[in-house]
Amino acid sequence: MSSDKKKKKDDGKSKPLVIKDSQKFPALPSKKDIINKDPLLRGIINDDGIFDLLDVVLAEMAEESASLKYERIKKEFLDQDTDRLSLRRSNILKMISDSLVQKRNLALNDFVNLRSPQWQVVFAQLMGKVRRTFIDLNYTSEQMELFFQKLEVNLEGFEDEAEQKLKESVAKIE
Repeated sequence: MSSDKKKKKDDGKSKPLVIKDSQKFPALPSKKDIINKDPLLRGIINDDGIFDLLDVVLAEMAEESASLKYERIKKEFLDQDTDRLSLRRSNILKMISDSLVQKRNLALNDFVNLRSPQWQVVFAQLMGKVRRTFIDLNYTSEQMELFFQKLEVNLEGFEDEAEQKLKESVAKIE
């Protein structure tokens, strides 16, 4: 009979662990709740911007790193081996560093090319709206022509000035 008991124990169908003192061990949230409240998943579903999503990823990695740091300190206090925890935390810190560099590079490359055909389309659309506003206000064609002549003079060097402002704004990100 003792061999039957051993077979029952080894068949992989052991009973789940029951914790009697629920005050000491509060119930864990359900997996579904954790998934539904996950900020990265919500951000992707809501089509948040790349920079917002990167911030979420960085925060999640930083949280994991902090948790590993706590576990390592605990093991050090108990005079236990910390090599694996240190290596795992180092890997996370490297990933955070790489992500920050990638985020900076995205920011540096994310300014508007004022000489691109796409910008010319946007600018033409804007000027069309300005012209339509003059028409809606019943300006004479002479008044509109005078405005656009003066605007053309004032816009000379606009691309260079705007590109300089964009570069200055990107430098603040670094």
